Amino acid sequence: MSYFVGGGWRSNAATSVLSQATTTTNNISASRQNSVDESVPGGPGERKPLLRSHTDPLAQLAAQNGSQASLGLTPDPNTGRRFTFRGVARALPYFLRAAPTATTTTVAPQEAERSEVSSPPQSVIDLPSTAPAKRSTLSQEVSPPAENVSDHSGGPVSAEGAQSSESQGQSAVQGRKSRSSSTGSTIVTEEPQAIEEVLFGIKKSTGPIEDYTSLQSRVQELERENEEKASRLRLADEATAKVKLELQRIHATEMESHRREHQQSLDVLQRQSTEMKEKAGGLERELEILRGELATREKVVRERDTQVHNLTSTEEGLQDTNQRLEATVMERDGTIGELRSRNAGLEEERQLLEKYRSEMEAEFLRSKDASEKTLAALTADHEQGMARATNTISSLQNELSNSTNIITQLRTSVDAASHNAGGLSKVAEERKSEVQRLQELVSDLQGTKQSLEQQVDQQMSQRRLAEETAARERAELSKKHALDIDAERRITRNLQSSLESLKLEMDEARKEKANLTTQLNQLRRQLDDTQKISTERNDRIQRLESTKEDLNNSLRQLQAYTNEKDLTIQELQKLKGELEATRENLESRLVDMERTLADARETAQNVLDRTNEKHEHEIMQARTRIQELQDELSSFITTAQQLHASLEASHADTQKAQQIAKERREEIQHLQQRINTFQDAIRSLEVKHDETISQMRSKEQAAREEKASILRHHSAEMQSQRATTQELKASLEHTLREKEESASVINGIHPGPVIAVNKGDEMRVNVVNHLSDPTQFQGLSIHWHGILQKGTNPMDGTVGVTQCPIAPNNSFEYVFKADSPGTYWYHSHFGSQYCDGVRGALVVYDQNDPHKNLYDVDNESTIISLTEWYHMVSPKITGIPSASSTLINGQGRYPGGPKVDLAVVNVEKGKRYRFRVFDMSCEANYMFSIDGHNLTVIEADGDAVSPRTVNTVQLFAGQRYSVVLNANQPVANYWIRSKPNTGGDGLNATFDGGINSAILRYKGAPAADPKTAQPQTNLLLEPDLHPLTNLAAPGNPTPDGADYVFNVTMDFDEDAFLFSMDGVSFTSPTVPVILQLLSGAKTAQDLLPKGGFLSVERNKTVQINFPSGLIGGPHPFHLHGHTFNVVRSADSGKFNFKDPVQRDTLNVGDTSGDYASIRFRTDNPGPWILHCHIDFHLAQGLALVIAEAIDDVLPLNPAPSAAWNQLCPTWDALPDDVKNPPTS
Repeated sequence: MSYFVGGGWRSNAATSVLSQATTTTNNISASRQNSVDESVPGGPGERKPLLRSHTDPLAQLAAQNGSQASLGLTPDPNTGRRFTFRGVARALPYFLRAAPTATTTTVAPQEAERSEVSSPPQSVIDLPSTAPAKRSTLSQEVSPPAENVSDHSGGPVSAEGAQSSESQGQSAVQGRKSRSSSTGSTIVTEEPQAIEEVLFGIKKSTGPIEDYTSLQSRVQELERENEEKASRLRLADEATAKVKLELQRIHATEMESHRREHQQSLDVLQRQSTEMKEKAGGLERELEILRGELATREKVVRERDTQVHNLTSTEEGLQDTNQRLEATVMERDGTIGELRSRNAGLEEERQLLEKYRSEMEAEFLRSKDASEKTLAALTADHEQGMARATNTISSLQNELSNSTNIITQLRTSVDAASHNAGGLSKVAEERKSEVQRLQELVSDLQGTKQSLEQQVDQQMSQRRLAEETAARERAELSKKHALDIDAERRITRNLQSSLESLKLEMDEARKEKANLTTQLNQLRRQLDDTQKISTERNDRIQRLESTKEDLNNSLRQLQAYTNEKDLTIQELQKLKGELEATRENLESRLVDMERTLADARETAQNVLDRTNEKHEHEIMQARTRIQELQDELSSFITTAQQLHASLEASHADTQKAQQIAKERREEIQHLQQRINTFQDAIRSLEVKHDETISQMRSKEQAAREEKASILRHHSAEMQSQRATTQELKASLEHTLREKEESASVINGIHPGPVIAVNKGDEMRVNVVNHLSDPTQFQGLSIHWHGILQKGTNPMDGTVGVTQCPIAPNNSFEYVFKADSPGTYWYHSHFGSQYCDGVRGALVVYDQNDPHKNLYDVDNESTIISLTEWYHMVSPKITGIPSASSTLINGQGRYPGGPKVDLAVVNVEKGKRYRFRVFDMSCEANYMFSIDGHNLTVIEADGDAVSPRTVNTVQLFAGQRYSVVLNANQPVANYWIRSKPNTGGDGLNATFDGGINSAILRYKGAPAADPKTAQPQTNLLLEPDLHPLTNLAAPGNPTPDGADYVFNVTMDFDEDAFLFSMDGVSFTSPTVPVILQLLSGAKTAQDLLPKGGFLSVERNKTVQINFPSGLIGGPHPFHLHGHTFNVVRSADSGKFNFKDPVQRDTLNVGDTSGDYASIRFRTDNPGPWILHCHIDFHLAQGLALVIAEAIDDVLPLNPAPSAAWNQLCPTWDALPDDVKNPPTS
């Protein structure tokens, strides 16, 4: 199967042609334009995330001239927004798949300029209904500015229609024309007005000149206008100079502030570094102390060993003693026999005693029965007496209740009378106090009247002052208004002349901003490194403490062993005492039995006596209570008689109090009349005051309306001036947006087109390099990630190892076999180029997939790619990278950005889908999940595994998983989540607003954002994955059971900002390693770069141990040319040689002191790179090359083609500015 992929950077168009050939040649052409939406303008080195088009419809399949189809797409030609599409990914369906015959495919990257579009582009894809062709070619063309465009209805639009659309878009900018350059870019020029048009305007405005006097006056008027214009120009120059000086002053102030902040940060970091060094010195001193303690402990251990030896000797002595004790025990056994004979006699005595005890128990029972009968009789008598007493008490209580009711009624009457008398007295007192209060109120009202009259006078005077102030303010406002209008007019006239200088200053400011950003990244990196060192120091202290604890435990164990020996001796000594105690116990039991019998007799007698005494006491209490109730009844009767006499006396007092209350009411009525008179006077004064206030408010309102009218007039003029200013500003911003950065993409889309083949197909992929943007990498290579390239090492696509870069305007054809089915991907392996978009999916299907019964759907619609996006081209990213957004299938949002459309994955309820999930990122690892659904993992990095069901999968850069989703939930929309571990502006901390998200949409669900919540995490763990076949790892099942065991070291140089492996920071050699072998290199020592190689022989087992915890981690390591067994996963703490997972990309972990291990067989001779797949770390040297059976490389690989031999000379002949893009 063959593919042709062409790529190039275009300012307004990127066109590619896909041709497919069989015995009878049929051509299929496709053209595509890309743009990237930038909602916020950016200068050089800044860019916004790629946005997909709002529509990407698939048109009706049509057959034309045997097998022809067209792919057309264009944005609005007047704007600069950028969109990216996955159209070609859909335009390469299964017509590119064929039987396992020699077939071809071609893929070429192209950079699509990211200009803005005001509306979604239109596209149509026409494909043949069948594709019997065995060969296809996709090439690159440059389209003229007016190219064929397809509308939404699916029909082609003519060039005239495209030109009409372009002219309509350009009508928004007067006096501008566009023309196409030879490179396809659009050049905007300003067309000055014709002189005739200017003269015609002057003539039309001035009218005809009738005589010489009119001409002279006209000349004088023109001279005055010229003088005024000259004066305005001078004012404009002065204002421009002032603005420029002010901007320079502000800029200098900001730079000085930044410098001071930077210096302060450096001072803080230096102090922290000093403190850390001091702490490190302290830790080293503590380490020395601990070492001394360790030596002391070792000495103690040696002493303990001596003691153990002595104890061993003592143990031998104890054994002798034990033998003597055994002899003694035998003697004791004889004594015990004698005791047993004596015990037989004692047993007979015991039986007699038992018989005697039984008789005593029977006697006790008889006594107990008699006592119980006596007690029952006494209880019955007592209950009868209590019943009689209860009846007597009930009758007395009834009488007492009746008496109590009568007394209560009498008390109520007395209380009511007393309350009435007291109430009348209280009312009289209250009336008296109210009269006094009303008199005070009258005095207060008189004072209030006087104060109100004074306030009215004051308000009248304030009103006169306010009128005078308003008149002055109107005059000042009119004067200020005139001055503001003049100033605004002067500023507007001067603004256009200052735009160019401002643009230059903005460029300088952006450069300084980039420098400051770099410095900030360096400071952040230094802070992270400092924190890392601190963490490592703490870990060392903890490990030393752990070692100390282990030594203490050993000492304690030794002491415990000594104690056990002592206890053994003590137990032997106790045995003798226990034998002697047995005899004494037998003798004491007889005495105890006799004592127990006597106690039982005494207890029975005591119980009987206590029961009789209790009954007699209760009868006496009942009699006493009856007497108390009788006395209380007599007392109540006496009290009732006294209350009746008191009631008669209080009746006379009540009548007297009523007379006093009547007199007080008459006085209160008189005072109330006087209060009403004063209240009427106060209300009249309040009405007059309200009228005065209303008049003042109406005058103030009139003044405010007059002032508002003046302000509205002034605002209208100011708005007009601002509108003019905004138009000029928009023009400037449009000019700046024309300088947007571009992206490097394949066939105009990101991610690149999906390449789908069958197991056993031969792939021929022709890569054409049309890259031309000088701010990005212009060289190119394509690595086929996961394809082992057995026998085709030069096709691996690794710059510096297996090839030189493909030079611009050149091509190279990759030819290799797709032997192993699985989920793979392709990407650039030159610098950090694939971060700018050169990446795509590669799937090798297997008709005999062992998991085929687990899913129903597996096609391009189930491919999910996870990438990050940077608002800056990769060569300009320095320091610690910080992604701006997460893209799922090329679409995504960033914090603070517009709510663009998200990617949608469509499913139908009741079906099972095999999702192939790719982490194509340059740095981030992602936590991938789909709300409300489980994910059954069936493949890892192209190798089938036993099914494992989870709901969250963590993918590191370069890794892939196939997961099966059962669409068995209610029809709705569900969030697809992909949370990164890093990112700028809080990208890695939220899903708000659809960030880090896409949508899983069931058929029949509305087109809306989901409302689902993230479930509790059930995370996939790598040790839980096990392969379906080839279960055991190669080599012996021990940690050192391989032929080669490499304990690689990894480090980071803060000053040089470079990583290293085994002490060497890898740099890509200018002469590829395989070319060095062709040139005569025989050993790894002969290869460049020096020290960057591990040399191994053929058909051996290799184990590589990676240390965890390197700064900037966790680091995913990828090995070219092999899959490997992960015999020790990161953070697992154990080996698995029985059934470890097989893959090609490994997370080596982020826990200091831990490590991860892999094993593989050296069955694929060649130079294979092993590197961190965080692409920035690879560029900083975190890699090495495995020189595998280098003597067998050339015999087992075909001779390089002429095109391959030409790659290096062509690349070396290019100038340095093409080979090395600028980094600032």
